[in-house]
Amino acid sequence: MISAAAIVKIAPAAAPYAVELVRQMAEAGIMANVKRAAMFLGQVHVESGGFGTVGESLNYSADALKTMFGRHRISLADADKFGRRTGQSANQSALANILYGGEWGRKNLGNTHAGDGWKFRGRGLKQLTGRDNYRRFSRAWQGDESLLDNPARVALPDGAVASAVWFWVANGLNDLADRGTVGDVTRRVNGGTNGLAERKAWTERYAAAWRDLSRFVGTAI
Repeated sequence: MISAAAIVKIAPAAAPYAVELVRQMAEAGIMANVKRAAMFLGQVHVESGGFGTVGESLNYSADALKTMFGRHRISLADADKFGRRTGQSANQSALANILYGGEWGRKNLGNTHAGDGWKFRGRGLKQLTGRDNYRRFSRAWQGDESLLDNPARVALPDGAVASAVWFWVANGLNDLADRGTVGDVTRRVNGGTNGLAERKAWTERYAAAWRDLSRFVGTAI
């Protein structure tokens, strides 16, 4: 297995999460072999910016908003009005409610209430986003829908880890990691191959921390 100390040595920012990571990964079967463990940590490392981000930043400039999002998500006028300017941060709550609200947010995230975009913005090591995803995760983790009233819990160490573990298990990634490559896992995690080289590099680093490397030698990652 990969120890908490080994995780922190590779990623110092993981210190608040390392013990939870080891415990929850073991409980979810992710520590069952080196491919699962290394791929999970490699993916989560990249998704969380090296374990430095458990709360989504929407401090986008107006130009970035216009480039990154279609006009069905945000109008040019709203990008100029709420985007970051020189010497002034973006209005992140307004942006969240625009980008994750409206018809797009209702269909894709289940954001049906005013303010849902900001309330259920990305949190956790896998950036859990949207009312529907918070509800599904809450039912799986807490056995109820209590996280809908306390979404900030997802940014605390136990919730940040649990949400990432839940995503991994719910999407069949243990089995995929067993038989597939980092590219295969990345496509399921990210919807494409964004940051694939970086994900491979971090997977290799975590694999090197496994106590029994013999089971990893010669396998494609």
